[in-house]
Amino acid sequence: MTDLWNGTRDETDDEMIRNDLRAIALVFVAYLLHSSGTVAVPKAIAVFFVLGALVLRPRWLQSWRLWLGVACLMLVDIVRLPFHIANHHYVLTYVSAALTLSLTTHGRNAVVALQTNARWLLVGIMGFAVVHKLASEPYVDGSYLAYMIANGSLGDTVLGYCSGCTEAIEANRPAIAQLMADSPLAPAVELRSPLLHVGGIGLLDWGRIGAVLVIVAELWIVLLYAFVPKHRMTHISTLVFVCGLAFVRQELVFISTVATLGLFACQGRHGGIRRLFAFVVLLATTLSLAGVSP
Repeated sequence: MTDLWNGTRDETDDEMIRNDLRAIALVFVAYLLHSSGTVAVPKAIAVFFVLGALVLRPRWLQSWRLWLGVACLMLVDIVRLPFHIANHHYVLTYVSAALTLSLTTHGRNAVVALQTNARWLLVGIMGFAVVHKLASEPYVDGSYLAYMIANGSLGDTVLGYCSGCTEAIEANRPAIAQLMADSPLAPAVELRSPLLHVGGIGLLDWGRIGAVLVIVAELWIVLLYAFVPKHRMTHISTLVFVCGLAFVRQELVFISTVATLGLFACQGRHGGIRRLFAFVVLLATTLSLAGVSP
């Protein structure tokens, strides 16, 4: 029996695929068990089959029919409430469709198909995120991220350990509540910055800095997977991105999904990096299932 996710020649194509499918199955189960606003029956059916395959017959995870069924069940919620479903739901629907197409082949062809589809999914997801942010004036001018910093929803992993930051966030709550209650005709409100004013940097400036860093990071991932998908720097950059995201915003489903796509894209290469991707997926899904964060 070989090491899981070792990415060496000792790991056969079938074992490599099955190991990586275990990771994405965990992500689907974690998301579906904690998703809100979804139809209960399709969700329960999807969890039953994915969890059943994961626990009882891992080989079933290699069936394109299983992932086609999951994609169809995910589509029920998209058709029902297309504007109220979380972004993660759309991303995982795309992933299940990509798995369906990839697993219609076998052996080395399936490995290459999974690697290729994961690569272009990452380009598409991150590319759309960059375009969406650049088209949003509140994001580009820093006001969106400044608001998230002020209410503690951005950087909560780090700011939660800073007593002065916690006090500033609590002091902002009444003003934010008034702003939300009066929207969209609310007057301008002044919010305190939870971050220290290093060099006179204000709340809106922190928002602008954050916006630039996020857009540059996502664009960097797009360029790497588009032009050098097999380079070690590509996979290291993806790991740094998901770990950095965990510190500023605990979007565990998105983190585990991107890490799993990184794992697929890293098939057959860089055994140590594959293990790190697998560890991130396991940690993020465990925290999600434990209810630590959405």
